Parts: sequence; C-alpha cells; structure tokens
Amino acid sequence: MRTYVSFQAGETRSCVGCHETRPEAPSAPVQAALALRRPPSTPTPPPWGTRALSFLRDVQPVLNRHCLRCHTGLKPAGDVDLSPGLTAAHNRAYDTLIDPARGLLAVSSKGETSRVTQVRELGSHASRLVKVLKTSHAARVQLSGEDRERLYTWIDANALYHDDFIVKRPAEAAGYSLPADEGLWTEIAGLHQRRCSSCHEGEALARPEWVDLDDPARSLFLTAPLADAKTPSGKHCPPGVYSAQDADHARVLELLRAAVARSREAPRRDLRCLTAQAGQD
Repeated sequence: MRTYVSFQAGETRSCVGCHETRPEAPSAPVQAALALRRPPSTPTPPPWGTRALSFLRDVQPVLNRHCLRCHTGLKPAGDVDLSPGLTAAHNRAYDTLIDPARGLLAVSSKGETSRVTQVRELGSHASRLVKVLKTSHAARVQLSGEDRERLYTWIDANALYHDDFIVKRPAEAAGYSLPADEGLWTEIAGLHQRRCSSCHEGEALARPEWVDLDDPARSLFLTAPLADAKTPSGKHCPPGVYSAQDADHARVLELLRAAVARSREAPRRDLRCLTAQAGQD
C-alpha cells in the first residue's frame, strides 16, 4: 500500500473503505488472529541497521563489487552503464536503473499511487534486473546473502535514491555539485582534447560519472590512459597515453581532488549520507 498513514495517540486503524463497507461499523473478528495470541516479536535489523536505505551508501557498493567489470566505460555491455559517479541529480547507475525505457525495475512511478496494482506486479520478483541476475548472469555474478538482501530490499522499497525527505523549511544550502562545475569540466575537456584527440573527442571523456569519489586517482579517465592501467572494467588505452608522472595527468588529478574535497565540505543532498558515514568511521 503506497500511501502514508498517520496516527493520533490512542487511534486505531481499520480497513473500512476498501475491504469493508463504509456505512457500517468495522466488524469484530470472530476469532483472534494467531499473531495476537502471543507477545510481539522484535524484528532483527538488516545488515545496514535501522536507518533508511540510501542508493549511494547501501546499493552502489554492491554494483561496484559485481558489475563494473562489464558495465562502465565508453561502451558498457548492453549499453547498461552502472558507473558510480554523479550526474546532475543522481548518479549514473541510478539513472540507468530507473530509466523506464530500459524496463530493468518493476516499481511504482509518480502518478500511479492511486492505481490498483495486481498481485506480484511490482518489486524484486517482477524486476528484469533480478531475473537477469538469476539466469544469464548467474554464473558470473555471485551475490552474497547480504548483497542480495540490500539490492532486493532496495527494489522492494520502490527504488528510492535518497534516504530522507526534502526539508523545505528552513531553506537549506544547495551544496557543491561536482557535475555542474562548468569551469572544472571545461579545463578537463581541454586537457583531454590535447592528449586524447587522436582517438576521442575531449568532451566525450570529461564525464562526472567516471569520477571516483573515494579515490580520485582511480577515476576512469585517469587510469585508462596509463600503460599499467587498472580500471574497474580492465580496459585501458593501449599502449598508454601518459604516465602517472605526466604534468597533464597530475593537473587533472589535482582538479579532481580539489572538487571531491569541496563536495565533502559542502555536500549536496545525496552526498550527506556518505559524509556522515565517513565521520562515524
């Protein structure tokens, strides 16, 4: 039931309106349900605790461990890009997964909250992503029990990105958005154009979604041009465009480190959960 329910102290909620007639008082149960004949059970918290799921914090690491060797780079397998870097509003993997044209997830979208859905129409059991993991990808992708629980629960929770609600009052600072920093990406595109134009357009390589927020030095457009590149997908630019000691490589890394540091000092909304987690660790 995709609605919000609020209770006043001492108030009781029943199913009158949908499952019973409105003109009559709620009917008393003939016999107490089995669950009411014993004390309540205390639920066991999932591996991520009692906090709400965050895509960046709780789900993207699962994709990083199991999917990036095929689904990142200029030509991701099946055109399914699960890169962890940021986009204008979310991150690349999230934008890919929730794209209705791809049909990877069976979740409720805006405007459907009043529609009567059929049994097992939505959720992980009806999602193409899960079916692929259980069939064609079963041998290649070995999810642990915890990884599977994170991914399936996130889908069953309707594939939300943020772990909190928008607070409009009082007004909040928007924070620094790395993808929206035009000066940063103009300079990076210029460097790529000078060094990589024999194979690529500079702007095609200036991609925020390739920035590694945990370690900027591992960002795809910094590792792929190296002779001894170690990228998530194992792909690089043979025989290596420049070395880690190259001045242009050092400049791009300097720019990224400054941008990532600024992202953590003044995080935009989706990065606040990562910043809080880093503080706890």
